[in-house]
This record gives sequence, structure tokens and C-alpha cells, in this order.
Amino acid sequence: MRTSFSVLVLLSGLALGCTHRSSTPLTTLPPLVRDEPVIPIDSSLSQPEPQPYLIASLARTACFGNCPAFQTWIYSDGTVLWCGEEHVDRMGEYKAIAPHEWLAELQQTIEASGIWKMAEQYPSNGVLLPDVPLTVLYYNTEKKERRIVDNADAPLNLLRLEQYFEAKMETLNWEPFQP
Repeated sequence: MRTSFSVLVLLSGLALGCTHRSSTPLTTLPPLVRDEPVIPIDSSLSQPEPQPYLIASLARTACFGNCPAFQTWIYSDGTVLWCGEEHVDRMGEYKAIAPHEWLAELQQTIEASGIWKMAEQYPSNGVLLPDVPLTVLYYNTEKKERRIVDNADAPLNLLRLEQYFEAKMETLNWEPFQP
């Protein structure tokens, strides 16, 4: 195995057009395996930091009445963003940092709700009711994602999940945010 690897390395060097020619015969090249200890390379130095990705979001749209309108986004690094648009206590843009346990609990609750079995839109016939706000729930596991638009006739487990999600936002310490 070592001999075939040596030949492969040698042929690679010739194929790449080495500019340095040695007078040492090929049979006297130093072995590829050395007796000196190998110093491990810290792999964290060569790996870029993983970029945070969107885990979940919830948006409620406005209506002709006093419906709360807002959007919130939750990222894998714990960053949570809020944009209050109408009829909410927190108007404007805010940012919070959610602890790992908070994120894990949210993900477990979403999974337990049966999100993967739910329809992508309610009413499931696709006919949206006018002047009824939309609730758009998004969830991403990096392997699969789900977006559900709720206008009316949603199942009870989806309604409870939406309420849980919104209540969960109230447990964070929000700070005004300028993007």
C-alpha cells in the first residue's frame, strides 16, 4: 500500500510539471512515513463558524379591526427578533437572546404538536376569508421545513401551538434594536 501511494505521489509531481529536478535516484527518496511526532492541527482554527439559521418564525397580519400584527424570527444561535406593527405592546423592532434550554423547549413543543402532519394552509380548501388575519408559522430542522398559513378552521393543536409560540415570546428580555 505504501509503495503504491509513493508511486502515486511521484507521478502526481511529474504530472504537475515539477520545476525542481533532483539528482537523487528515485529509489533513495525518503520514506513518506516519518518517525517524528505529528503535531495535531486545531480543526477549530480552520473551520469557519457555522452561520445561524432560522429555526422558527411566527407572523400575524393586520385586519380591519384591532388585530395584533407582528412578526418574530428565532435563530439557531439564540437570537430572537421581533417587529411589532399594529395593536401590540412592543411596537417597532426588538432583539432578545434566548437560552439554549428555551430553544430546545420550543422545538420540542413544535415537534410534539404534530406539525409535520398538518396541512400547509387552513382552510384546507385554499379559500381565504376576507378581513380575517393570517397567522403564518414556519419551522425548520435543517433537514426539513414546514410553513403553515392559518386563516380559519385550523385544528386545535395548531391554534394551541400559535398561542404557545406567542406566549413564549413574552418570557424574553427584549431590547430595542436598530438593524
